[in-house]
Order: sequence, then structure tokens, then C-alpha cells
Amino acid sequence: MKKLIIGLLAVSISFYTQAQEKTDDYKMWVGYHITLKKGKEKEAIKRIQAHDKKFHNGTGGLLYITNGENAGDFYWVYGPNTFADYDNINLPDGHDADNNQIATEFIEEFHETTYWKQDKELLFEKKGNSNSTKLELEYVKLYNGKYEEFSSLIKKHLEVFKKYNLENVYTYFSRFGSKDGYSIMLEFPFTNWGDLDKDIDYKTKFESVHGEGSLKKAGEKWNECVENAYVEAVVIISTEE
Repeated sequence: MKKLIIGLLAVSISFYTQAQEKTDDYKMWVGYHITLKKGKEKEAIKRIQAHDKKFHNGTGGLLYITNGENAGDFYWVYGPNTFADYDNINLPDGHDADNNQIATEFIEEFHETTYWKQDKELLFEKKGNSNSTKLELEYVKLYNGKYEEFSSLIKKHLEVFKKYNLENVYTYFSRFGSKDGYSIMLEFPFTNWGDLDKDIDYKTKFESVHGEGSLKKAGEKWNECVENAYVEAVVIISTEE
């Protein structure tokens, strides 16, 4: 869930017309990138979790960013939902006062708010594999007009994930872009840090599906589509902490 939250403007109109869902049947998460006040992190986490439980039926969550320029910050996330849900919001009395108190007492800075829509055609999900405690989030900034080519490339990788029953992978796009143009996010859930050390011999698997030399060509296609990318590893904060 790591970067399941950042963003506000960017990319091009052409990107949005290519990437928007064709139906209203979609999942979306809204995320707030926040910096908590120093020395108040533990208390803040408890207060935020209590707020989510009381006013949002536990649909909220916190992600702790472990690396990069945002290390030490959090994503405060809600979802899944749709934009239509915002037309029917009926929050309990006391919500705004409690929310404002949290902001005043515990939050040093609000950064970006981002709406991440899941692309249901660009994911692989194993049954019974939902106990991940961490997320590897790769944020992608595409060259203009490259969304379709990028989608085709991701589908080739998903063929490999499906054939070999690899770990879950999800693709999201930011409905309103992001301030730096990183408007696509690839999410790779995992449980143990040691999982990142495992060698799954991906080259052999990929080329068994797409042919000899195909992984090199896929890398070249990535470079043609992607202007820049970076990765964040986030820890899902347990509600029991």
C-alpha cells in the first residue's frame, strides 16, 4: 500500500481518455500523504485508527514509508470506493471536530491527496493471498501517448505471473495525476523483508512464455514508454499496534 497515495495534477488529456475505466465497476482508494509531528507518532497512530473505526467503519488505513525522500512519512488511505460514493456521504456527528483535532495536534504537514483507480484488466491476484504486511510501490511517469503500449507490456508480464502463479500485482492510475507526473502505480504486496532477496529466475520464466530474448525487448519497450520511475516500500500499520 505504500504509494497507494500521492498526487494532484499532471500528465496529458490524452492519457486520461486512454486510461479511464469504461464502466462504473471499479475500485478506488484515496490517500493523504502526511508528516506526523515528531515525538507524537505512536499517539497519532492510535488516534487516527480510533477515528477510522468510529467514523469510517474501519475502512481507513495507515502506511509507513520506509525509503526515499518521503521516508518517515505516512499515507492515510481510505477505500475501496467510487466517486459516486462521495455524493452520498453521511458522516456521523462529531466527525469534523475529531478530524480537525487530529490535524491540529498530530499532523505537521499535509502534502498531496491522490485518487488511485485500480485497472481491473492489469492485475493478477492469487486466491487466499491477502495477508501481506508490506507493499512495494513503483510509481511510473509515462511519456505522452504511451499508455496503450505500456498497458500491452504489463499484460505480457501478467501472462508470466499467471502461468507460474507468482505473487499478486496490481496496477493503478491517478485520476487527477500527480504534481510530478507519476500517475501510474504498480503494487507488489509482500510479507517478509526476506522475500525481496528471493531469486525467482524471472528471465527464464518470461522467456519460456514469450520466447528467447523477449525480456530484453520488454526492457527496451519499458524505456520507450517510461520517462522515469521510482520505488517506495511501505509497511501496513496494524490496527493492533
